[in-house]
Amino acid sequence: MPDYRHDLRFGINLTPTLANPNAPVELAQLGEQAGLDYVTFQDHPYNNQFFDAFTLLTYVAAQTSTIGLAHNVLNLPLRPPAMLARSAASLDVLSGGRFELALGAGAFWDPIVAMGGERRTPGEALRQLEEAIDIIRQVLDTSRPGGVRHSGEFYNINGMTRGPETPHEIPIWLGAYKPKMLKLLGEKGDAWLPSMGYIEIDALADGNARIDDAAISAGRSPQDVRRMLNIMGTFLRSDRNFLKGTPARWAEQLAELTLRDGISTYLLATNDPSAIQAFGQEVAPAVREIVAKARGEDAPVREQRDSATVLGTSGATRSDNIDYDAIPTGISTIAPDQAGYDRVRSVYMREGTPGLVMMTASADQVAEALQYAQKQEVPLSIRAGGHGTSGLSTNDGGIILDVSRINDISVVDEATRRIRVGTGATWGMVAEAIGPRGWAMTSGDYSDVGVGGIVTVGGIGLLARKYGLTIDNVVAAEIVTADGTLHRTSLTQNPELFWGIRGAGGNLGVVTHVELEALPVGDVVLAQFVYDATDFTSFLVNLGQFMQQAPRELQVFMYYTPRRRGADASAQILAVWANDEAEAAVEAITPMLHLAPLLQQGAQLVPYSLIMAPQDQAHTGQQTLRARSGLLSSLNRDTAGAISTLLQEGKVPWANFRWVGGAVNDMPADATAYAHRSQEVLFTAMDLYPDRRNLDPAWQRFLPFVSGNYLNLETDTSERTVREVYPTPTYERIQRLKSQYDPENVFNRNFNIPPVK
Repeated sequence: MPDYRHDLRFGINLTPTLANPNAPVELAQLGEQAGLDYVTFQDHPYNNQFFDAFTLLTYVAAQTSTIGLAHNVLNLPLRPPAMLARSAASLDVLSGGRFELALGAGAFWDPIVAMGGERRTPGEALRQLEEAIDIIRQVLDTSRPGGVRHSGEFYNINGMTRGPETPHEIPIWLGAYKPKMLKLLGEKGDAWLPSMGYIEIDALADGNARIDDAAISAGRSPQDVRRMLNIMGTFLRSDRNFLKGTPARWAEQLAELTLRDGISTYLLATNDPSAIQAFGQEVAPAVREIVAKARGEDAPVREQRDSATVLGTSGATRSDNIDYDAIPTGISTIAPDQAGYDRVRSVYMREGTPGLVMMTASADQVAEALQYAQKQEVPLSIRAGGHGTSGLSTNDGGIILDVSRINDISVVDEATRRIRVGTGATWGMVAEAIGPRGWAMTSGDYSDVGVGGIVTVGGIGLLARKYGLTIDNVVAAEIVTADGTLHRTSLTQNPELFWGIRGAGGNLGVVTHVELEALPVGDVVLAQFVYDATDFTSFLVNLGQFMQQAPRELQVFMYYTPRRRGADASAQILAVWANDEAEAAVEAITPMLHLAPLLQQGAQLVPYSLIMAPQDQAHTGQQTLRARSGLLSSLNRDTAGAISTLLQEGKVPWANFRWVGGAVNDMPADATAYAHRSQEVLFTAMDLYPDRRNLDPAWQRFLPFVSGNYLNLETDTSERTVREVYPTPTYERIQRLKSQYDPENVFNRNFNIPPVK
């Protein structure tokens, strides 16, 4: 297909998470400083963990000055077009002509309906979008006299006034894939915005042809439609696959897409500051240069924006015990006096002031960083991509070896659903990548949980009773041990090390990649209940008895909040039925209506990937807490009473319960280094105010009811707790592996098992 010779533009697609209100603004400002043309945000109004995208973009517009603004893309079924046009015009005026309007016909119809939207068939959604475009065009066309009138199948507008007049003509982008949508785009749209993961690169040519034919038939030129692409990828030290390599290789690959398929705008899905900088400062200029040369044009000259750095505010300084001059070349590092330090120094549960953060992007870089770090006489912490409960993945004055850039996700074998995942990814990223295939992976209850932390410990997830722990679905793993060697492991290759990785991997090395067999799960039934928990003992007994008989397709996580000023004690249940069989789910969960006085309830059929939608979670040490966990063999009245006493005596402000059993307990106890295969539930008590020191004494009195532990929801790293996590036969087996692969105990900032001396 021809190069449409549009000017090249580059931008970012950010996640509008509520977790850190400042992060979207800071990342947008960073994109502006890096010379990018656009900042865009996803629009999922039904996700209560996301900002309203229009409000957020307005807030970002007020704190930026040059970068273009758009949504990626707006959910039309929940946004009436007349009001949408008025909002678009207002934002364009307020931002000085920087807003562009991106629309989608609608997806995820169940949550749309839950918010009051109308469910549409594909044909209806297409016709609704077409009507909306016509209305928006009329409202924005202030050159025409009179008011806006439209009488259609979905909308009726009866004389509304036009405008306001905008600084520039607002283009309309459309997310489109199917032939009829592409036809509409060619007839009425200004830009095509598909996304990698939803369209194969080889299919761009066919999409372009359909758009071109429709444009010509409508009396337009194919050049009237800009071709855009949402992209994702990983910056690596060496070149591998498409958009998995060096910035120079990225530039070559994107330039080829421009010259072959006419793509002229690239929007990178990322929340990684270093990736934003590399994309704007290295990739974009190189693509422009390559394309200009191929077009026979002079290389474009772009004004360099002020990229003045903002130094950390932690008060941390460089360590006298770290040889900064000897840092290996090629590894991105951040010291306390360098830009971006505040973004990488902490984890969610603990503030840190490390002397150096090494942002490794490959197993080779991990090996090189390990060799360097062992020569420095400072603490060494290993950090993946998630939030971290124990706080051990940061430190004060030491080195953090961060693998969050090793976050690639690829399909190894479609037939067996085998996927390969970098341990720096989060489970939200995994869900987003494999969800369109109708696949999922059990992985905790929150998308910001990191892959590395789960696949080396266990993984009690929302699909666990049906499909086991996350580690039960791992079929291979790659680990860099203390001597810098990369070991490939599976049931047939280094099987003993593979056994240890699945449950105690943090003691043995840095796991960089795992292969998993994804689960055949697309839509699931998600149910939520809120109960009056005044009689919490009886509620626990009722819930325990119910779950003993419940089908393994049903997983329950329960969260308890004690009585507070103005509110009685309550218990919230999040229940997931592990397939789309709604009638079976309703039959299974109906008894839950009678476990205790019910305050709220609801259920809906949703894609599992929506439950795990990616979050841009800032990790700034903002949630200091102390957590104590224990696995329970049953929830009989004695145990339930002891829990109620603990919550009262320990003044526990929050507790949660995660059911195991089912497929979790099908696995033999010695199959993995996670040995607890007979218990019923995991109980975790959390003290948000650890200085009060109420929890530990109360927990000591509760210990007789505990029959094991799970370290990912535990902050006490004492040897006693380690022994609870690893029963003696398991502990000794790990210890032998430790002596073989880490005899000097390099990996000691964890729930440590020392090597045999």
